[in-house]
Amino acid sequence: MKFKLVYFNCSQILLLLLTILLIAGLPLLLVLADSTKLSAADYITRFEHLSIEDGLSQSVVFSILQDRYGYIWFGTQDGLNRYDGIDFTVFNRILDDATSISDNTISTIFEDSTGTLWVGTLNGGLNRFNEIDNTFTSFQF
Repeated sequence: MKFKLVYFNCSQILLLLLTILLIAGLPLLLVLADSTKLSAADYITRFEHLSIEDGLSQSVVFSILQDRYGYIWFGTQDGLNRYDGIDFTVFNRILDDATSISDNTISTIFEDSTGTLWVGTLNGGLNRFNEIDNTFTSFQF
């Protein structure tokens, strides 16, 4: 099964209800809604699960973050997983590649106010993700 986020805003729900009322021949109730002022509470979200069969690198997940672009990041025992709603991209440590993530066991994921993604690992310190070229800068402590 795929993990999919499905969002319906109030305007879409209203349009669906009005369409059903018109098809059923029931009296039409007009409701005015300003769709430009929607908040998170105006959305209905449906969650399904993701598994290794869907491309998740490992079934043990220590941390989850949704970034400003909508990607969902999963920190596992076998690397950092980025999910775009369809496919996974897995970032693993590559020996002798200083631009790869420093360790495969991801303990925490954080996005700062500038949109920079920071990844904490069990044995490899802190990593800053470079979204332009999908590389990492490692900071050892």
